[in-house]
Amino acid sequence: MSQPARRPSKEDRVPFLRLVQGIARAFRAGLGDPAFRTLLAILVSLLALGTIAFHIVEGWDWLDSLYFCVITMATVGYGDFHPVTPLGKILTMLFIVVGLGVLVAFAQQLLTHLVADIQANPIRGMRRGEASDERAAGPGPATDERPADRP
Repeated sequence: MSQPARRPSKEDRVPFLRLVQGIARAFRAGLGDPAFRTLLAILVSLLALGTIAFHIVEGWDWLDSLYFCVITMATVGYGDFHPVTPLGKILTMLFIVVGLGVLVAFAQQLLTHLVADIQANPIRGMRRGEASDERAAGPGPATDERPADRP
């Protein structure tokens, strides 16, 4: 008999919540970066144009068209929607190539800001300087001295 699923404890959720907060801070910080804003605008525009195009070409409703654009751009491709018209197939091929490139570039920008946020606000409770204090205590690259070389 299988055991019931264990509900995550507060300690299990805290790192995840801190990560979500870090992503939100990184997103806000990214809004101050012109490259981030440009990629965000291109991403949203591409999703909007793709949604309109698939709505017109394939005759899907708006939500299905947006859903198809998101799962196609993210390369998930569940297969529940697929283009049936030749123009829809050509549009899908172009959308995948362009959309994936834009999505990867946007993700790279977001991750750059997330890494900067994690360095400024460590997730695991490690305070700034603790890691450098530990490294300073042991032999480092500045010294070639080994314990056996000491008198």
